[in-house]
Amino acid sequence: LRALARPLYRWLLATYGPRADAMVTVGPALAERYLAEFGLRAGVIRNCPPFEDLPLRATDPRRIRLIHHGVAMPARQLEKMIDVVALSDARWHLIFMLLDDGSRTVDALRRHAQQRAPGRVTFRDPVPPDRIAATLNAEADVGLFLLSPVDFSYRMALPNKLFEFIMAGLAVAIGPSPEMARVVEAHDCGVVGGDFEPASLADRLNRLTAADIDGFKRRSLEAARTLNAEGEMARLLALYAELLDRAAHRPAR
Repeated sequence: LRALARPLYRWLLATYGPRADAMVTVGPALAERYLAEFGLRAGVIRNCPPFEDLPLRATDPRRIRLIHHGVAMPARQLEKMIDVVALSDARWHLIFMLLDDGSRTVDALRRHAQQRAPGRVTFRDPVPPDRIAATLNAEADVGLFLLSPVDFSYRMALPNKLFEFIMAGLAVAIGPSPEMARVVEAHDCGVVGGDFEPASLADRLNRLTAADIDGFKRRSLEAARTLNAEGEMARLLALYAELLDRAAHRPAR
């Protein structure tokens, strides 16, 4: 379906993009691609959640809780995160908080978990968006996202869940997705796998101590004071104000 829709999207961008007074996207790599392919300059407004002042919760060294939340889409290959746990030492447990997209992916994940990591993967009900950060903070230690780069969109993803992990005061564990890795490394709030295979990320996790994780958590909470919706929306409101001012001073036709 994506392949069939791609020519339409490109036509829409080429035809109507130059007519827009302004344009925004969610990450620097996407902005660079719009400029390179279409000559369109896009501002970047990241998909960050509202700020919440959440506590630092100490990590239990005997049971370290990974969590992944979001839509259970087959293309995301969520089973790889179960494989990360299967290849990690016995301290590590995974919580899935998933919305099923109707593809029965959650059922398949349950079966995979039972085969690969019995007793180490928990499926819990999703919560409303305004409760995500507090729930992650209370129930987990590390936010996990290993996203295979199956296309440009996935390769350069900068998803809301990364910023929700940070807002929740979690350490972060990801594959080497460039846009996500840039954020994690800039704030020193987690680990980045050497490649997109589960064994690489499992190796990174196995080297961590509870003290390492608590250090990442502390730096996530510090980063959350700038990586939040209030900061992103301030830039968007400034853009709207500029456009309105420009319209107000435009000569009447």
